[in-house]
Amino acid sequence: MNWGKFITWFFFAIFAVALLTYSVANNTCEQEDLAWEQRIFNEVNQYRVENELQPLERDAFMDELAREQCQYLAEHCVSSDIHFVAHDGFSERRQKIIDTLGATDVSENVAYGPDAAKSWHNSYLHNLNMLNPQWTRAGIGYNGYACMIFSD
Repeated sequence: MNWGKFITWFFFAIFAVALLTYSVANNTCEQEDLAWEQRIFNEVNQYRVENELQPLERDAFMDELAREQCQYLAEHCVSSDIHFVAHDGFSERRQKIIDTLGATDVSENVAYGPDAAKSWHNSYLHNLNMLNPQWTRAGIGYNGYACMIFSD
């Protein structure tokens, strides 16, 4: 038996299984995050309709910007078990939306956890964003952090 070939194939097989396992787990997390995004988006729209406002249209470009903010938060705003939220880079996101989509105004809500819409209800300024009749579209990202960007 050629032990060199055996060892090479053995480690290759272990690497392939590990890569496949990571890929499946990562895809599962991404699918769960997408489901949470839709759930939170639907909750905000339901809240708007309950308050006699038009539902928001979901915008893919704004989704990507919101997801980028969530990724930033996950990488920079965790200390021990404390999760901080921040609007770092908002002025750049705002300008991208104005330049790309022709919006005249943009706002953003950020929270940690799947109950983002409920926590935004309890915050005066976040609640104003959700119930702003000027907003017609929004994008959302979720990875444990939730970011929802609103525009006209």
